[in-house]
Amino acid sequence: MHNWERRAAPRATAPAGATVMFDGRNYALRNWSTNGFLCRPCLVERQVGDEVWVEIIAPDAPTRYRLSAQIVRVEPTEGLLAAKFTRATKGTLEAMAEFLARRPERPVFGGE
Repeated sequence: MHNWERRAAPRATAPAGATVMFDGRNYALRNWSTNGFLCRPCLVERQVGDEVWVEIIAPDAPTRYRLSAQIVRVEPTEGLLAAKFTRATKGTLEAMAEFLARRPERPVFGGE
């Protein structure tokens, strides 16, 4: 039996070269959904609860996705940061959902 996580919006593996930009820097995007993202490596001075404006950039996406997000996980020793989206236009969410529907889902083990 697999220990796959259950999510309202399953995460999709980020395509090669996909990044999330905030605080004026780009970070490698590992995976994301219409609810949030995980990036790594990410060495930032951010705390759980911080709000940031982010831009998701995927080479094969038809547009860049601009959203507000709240940091929900920071693991400095792992260089890991996760956030949930808190504000976005309906059009942004619809465009992102359509793009993500074409991406492969991946089972997530160990909380990553």
